[in-house]
Amino acid sequence: MIGSSNNPLRKHVRRTAAILVMFAVLLSIVVSSTVYSHVRALIDRAGAIVAQHHAWGVVLFLVLSALSAMLAFFSTAVVVPVAISAWGK
Repeated sequence: MIGSSNNPLRKHVRRTAAILVMFAVLLSIVVSSTVYSHVRALIDRAGAIVAQHHAWGVVLFLVLSALSAMLAFFSTAVVVPVAISAWGK
């Protein structure tokens, strides 16, 4: 029965559709030059602050990296662009 809510095929189709919609939204955000310019400006500002306060920037990055290793729901992937902007490529 395809109409049944317990049907594995129906769950698979819904899950696949949800993933495709999320991917399409993410792709539209990435392609948007307005969003990109705002994110790039934010990264540049944060990189400048970290570059001015070098020691605290390193400490903060190391603490966040340690938390990332210990906590499954936390990631330092969002601060890597700031670190690259502050300390070079």
